[in-house]
Amino acid sequence: MQRVVDLQEMSIIKTPKNCEYATLSYVWGDASDGRLVLHSENMQVLEKSGSLTKRWDDIPCTICDAITFTQRMGYKYLWVDSLCLVQNDETEMDNAMRRMDLVFRKSSFTIVAATGEGAHHGLPGVGEIPRKCNKSEIEVNCGICLTTIATLDPLLDKTKYATRAWTMQEQLCGTRLLVFINDQIYFQRQKATWSEETTISNRPLAALHREWPRRSLFLTDASSFDDAFRGFLEYYGVREVSKSQDALRAASGVLRRLSEKYRVNFQHGIPLPLHRYLLLLSSGANKRREGHPSYSWTGWTKSLQVYKFEHPAKNMSTWIVWYCLTEKGVFVCDSASRPHQLTIPDNEFLSNAPNFPVVTPIQEVHSAAPLAAMLCKEYDLLVFWTLYINIRLEDYYHVGKQDHGGTRPMGDDGPLRHRVIDTDGNVSGFVMLDNHDVDTQKPQEIALISEAKSRRGRKEYYFLLLDWNGDIAERRGVGSLSRSLKEAFLLQPVGKRIILG
Repeated sequence: MQRVVDLQEMSIIKTPKNCEYATLSYVWGDASDGRLVLHSENMQVLEKSGSLTKRWDDIPCTICDAITFTQRMGYKYLWVDSLCLVQNDETEMDNAMRRMDLVFRKSSFTIVAATGEGAHHGLPGVGEIPRKCNKSEIEVNCGICLTTIATLDPLLDKTKYATRAWTMQEQLCGTRLLVFINDQIYFQRQKATWSEETTISNRPLAALHREWPRRSLFLTDASSFDDAFRGFLEYYGVREVSKSQDALRAASGVLRRLSEKYRVNFQHGIPLPLHRYLLLLSSGANKRREGHPSYSWTGWTKSLQVYKFEHPAKNMSTWIVWYCLTEKGVFVCDSASRPHQLTIPDNEFLSNAPNFPVVTPIQEVHSAAPLAAMLCKEYDLLVFWTLYINIRLEDYYHVGKQDHGGTRPMGDDGPLRHRVIDTDGNVSGFVMLDNHDVDTQKPQEIALISEAKSRRGRKEYYFLLLDWNGDIAERRGVGSLSRSLKEAFLLQPVGKRIILG
């Protein structure tokens, strides 16, 4: 964190060592309204004492009220993104956004402006925007009153604030939140929330209500990393970003906290080992997001459905060595997979692929083809060798909407679950499609990713359904084969190098 607002000098200054400061979490709204923001051109001017006072009318109401409120709280410094980050310096913005969680985690408290559609709404009760003091109580006996308490999370769910990706990270990483909503202030810490709900005997803070905050469920109280990551995706997946490139950056702080707590590494937002977590998501009727890979949740818009296979994921194993194709070269990106020899009982079908490289040394990755022409500037491509198979799909239903066996289309939203049909017309497995663009009338191409034993002790194989754009594959679904692999093939499988974007 390079700068803060000095509330005594009313200017932008370099952050003093070990200073105590407040932060502001709010919705930007329409940023083309001529508001004052920090640029390289006005930096020297805004560093002068009294500069913010002179430009007070150009500062959005919410930020003005946050300055006033922080001063009344007795603090000298406030951090606001629009005034403390040079908005036209891409390098600074990128570096700062990837460490935004630390700014909020180290602040003394965070002001959460949860009302209104943008930065001009203000903080009710602080500045010119009044707040209503609703006395929602009834006296049922002499000196005994009943009242209703509005919990914070349901109130937040109805706000614009709750739809933005950046505000989620700020809310989750702040250690002490003062939330302005519903004409009152809530005080929230990691494991408790207190509300200023009623006025009794003219004492405005007489009624304090303690509430367990939803945000603690996956950051501090999850029973396992899988539960924590699933909770994060379900909470984050319904949020929006204004810029495509922010899809991962807006979550980087939360992912860092999960990484620190559970000692898990990530590849573009996907936890390692990849053979487990590439199969976790099903995005339903959503569309691809530009600038992000299809193998990650960042590559899809709108909400995500987190899919959980019936067997324990820890039993999954793989034969794949995963490589990342980057501008700096090709690197092993997933040492957590611990690949082993492919253990398919009916090995004779590999006769068409005698040179199938089960565990591929990096020398073969470099020599297999000129990969430099396939580089992607926005993200790393995954390179791996595996079995490549053609399958046939039949029937579908929207998960959660099936009726009497679920073989009939039921609406147009939610993940689509199709059956994998073998050459004899029997069901060999299923696949969850990522969107509705897959032509299920044609044979589909899949790449085997991992294997596991079912609860009945039978071998199952898990796969990605792929679509090709030249030499680059993109995922279009995930699924499993539960019958003998030989019975599921339309054509003989082949060992193939996959470059996944």
